[in-house]
Amino acid sequence: MAIGPDGHLYLSLMNGGQVVRLPDRNRDGLSDGVEVIASGLNLPHGLAFYNGYLYIAEGDKVERLAGPQPDGSFGARQLVTDNIPGPAGHSSRTVIFGSDGKMYVSAGSSCNYCEEDDPRRAAVLRFNPDGSIPADNPFASDPDPRKRPLWAWGLRNSVGLAVAPSGALWANHNGSDGLGDDLPPEEIVIEVQGGEHHGWPYCYTPGVGVIPSGTQEVRDTRIALPAGFTCAQAVPAVFTAPAHSAPLGMTLGKAGNFSPDYADDLFVAYHGSWNTTAASIRDCKVERVLLEN
Repeated sequence: MAIGPDGHLYLSLMNGGQVVRLPDRNRDGLSDGVEVIASGLNLPHGLAFYNGYLYIAEGDKVERLAGPQPDGSFGARQLVTDNIPGPAGHSSRTVIFGSDGKMYVSAGSSCNYCEEDDPRRAAVLRFNPDGSIPADNPFASDPDPRKRPLWAWGLRNSVGLAVAPSGALWANHNGSDGLGDDLPPEEIVIEVQGGEHHGWPYCYTPGVGVIPSGTQEVRDTRIALPAGFTCAQAVPAVFTAPAHSAPLGMTLGKAGNFSPDYADDLFVAYHGSWNTTAASIRDCKVERVLLEN
């Protein structure tokens, strides 16, 4: 979902291959109908408005449309980049523009836990708004073109991205299955660090709630560590939730939309669990995370 510069709500319909608008022109708080903005898309998911364009993150690419124009219309679709892994496995792609003006795209893993063959998997990718590679990307000149957009990795499935009040890029992270009802904790707030490994599939952040500074990630012993890598090198989350909560969307509250007390707090939408025991079911919900300092 995204609110356009026209004040209307835009939705992506993944299975329908469409982006639609739900206008509220009389401002009565109810949609006036459903208007198709784009169709024939390949698993559209993330939406972002930036510098006069609507960016659409699809299963294997990012496209954009100029608009909306004053009459509500959009221009023709333009390919921004197809340097994104295909939609096998975790197929949602989230797009956001950072405080640095760069385009960030998250791409989930192809598996529960494994070593990926494609470096763009389980990662956050970074592009210029036109789809070119920023010169300061960690692997901007790598012989393998798949590595050039790579910004941060070890993020199994970061469906939610947000820009913090500080300007930092935040991501959440859906942990792997198979370690029981209580492990690994879901990583709700990760300060994405360019050029750094965030743990998966080798390590995860221990504990639930606010993670003390200096905490080190711990091993997932189902998979061997690569040569030269230890969990001490992985960047841990700063806030976590119970395992299998499955965080999806996340956004910062904005003054004017809620009570001023809600401004700049984090709101997280959870899918909930699908394979826990009956005693440990995690429900779907929206949670407010209070931010300090």
